[in-house]
Amino acid sequence: MTERSRPAVILRYDLRAPSFGPTSAELVAAALEQATFADAHGFERVQISEHHHTEDGYCPSPFVVAAAFAARTSQLRIRLSALILTLHDPVRAAEDLAMLDIVSNGRAEAVVAAGYREIEFRMLGRDYADRGTRLREAITALRAAWTGEPFEYDGRRALVRPRPVQPAGPPLILGGSTRRAARRAAEIGDGFDPTDPELIADYLEACTDARRTPGEARPRVGPFFVHVSEDPERDRARLAPHVHHEMTQYARWAAIGSPVGGAPDLPIEAVWTDGSHVVLTPEECVELLRGLDPTGVFALHPLAGGTPPAMAEQSLSLFVDRVLPALT
Repeated sequence: MTERSRPAVILRYDLRAPSFGPTSAELVAAALEQATFADAHGFERVQISEHHHTEDGYCPSPFVVAAAFAARTSQLRIRLSALILTLHDPVRAAEDLAMLDIVSNGRAEAVVAAGYREIEFRMLGRDYADRGTRLREAITALRAAWTGEPFEYDGRRALVRPRPVQPAGPPLILGGSTRRAARRAAEIGDGFDPTDPELIADYLEACTDARRTPGEARPRVGPFFVHVSEDPERDRARLAPHVHHEMTQYARWAAIGSPVGGAPDLPIEAVWTDGSHVVLTPEECVELLRGLDPTGVFALHPLAGGTPPAMAEQSLSLFVDRVLPALT
C-alpha cells in the first residue's frame, strides 16, 4: 500500500476537565506525553482548541499549550484549531504566533475563526456583532506584522519582531460551516477547514473565481471520537460519562455545524447511538480506516470529556501497535 492508502492521522485536544474526572493538571501532563508518543510514530500533527467561560476548563490559553507541545516534539505540526482570533488583539496574536513558530522551528499553523459563543465576547470585552469584519482585519494585520516592518493597526503604530521561521508566517487556515465562510477562506485564507466536508467544493470554486491557488482543504473523516479497545463493552461503560459530558456541553452551546451528536438533555444510555463517538476493537478500527477517504484527516481525540489518561494511553498504544501496521 502507498502512503495515500489511509487518511493522515492527527491528535486533537481541548482539555475539558469535568468535576468527576482527572484534574486539568493531570490532563495536560497526559496530553504532552501522548503528543511525544505520536511524534515518534508518524502522526501528522497535534492540535489544541480554544474556548472561554466554561465550567469544565476547556482550554482558554492555546498559545501556552501549543508551545508546550512544540517543546516536547520535533516532527509534529503544531496547530491551533480553532484559534478564535476575534477574541485576541491581533498585534499580540502576531507576536505569540511568531514565537510559537520559532519555538517549534517552523511547525506552527492556525485555523482561525470568528467565534460563535457571545458570552466569550462579553467576558473578554470584544464586540460580537462585527466579528466577521474584525477577522478579516486581524488576518491582514498578522501578515503585515510578519514582514518584520513597521505597520499600522487600528490607528496604532506597531512592529513585530522576531519574525517567524516560516517566511510568510504560520499558515492561517479559515474554519467555518457556511458557504460564506468558504468564500471568505478563498479570498483571504491559506486554506479551509470546514465542519462540513461538502463545503470544500464551494471553497475550490470560490478560489477559481478569486483567481487564487487553493490552500490546504482536506476533509475531516471518521467519527469525532474513536477509542480502541480489546473489550469495547467494558470501555463503553467506563467512557459513557465522559462522552455524555462532551456531547451535552456542545449541544448546550448550540455549536454551529458541530460534528458532535446529541442534545442538551441526552440520556447517558443514548451516547453510543448517534455514531459520532465509537469504541472499536483494533480489527474494527482497521476496517473503519480502510473505508475512509485516504485524502482526508482522521483525528484521535484521546482525552475527550476528561477521559482518564490510562484509558487514553491504552487506546493510543493499540492504535499504533495493531491498527497502523495493518494499513501499511
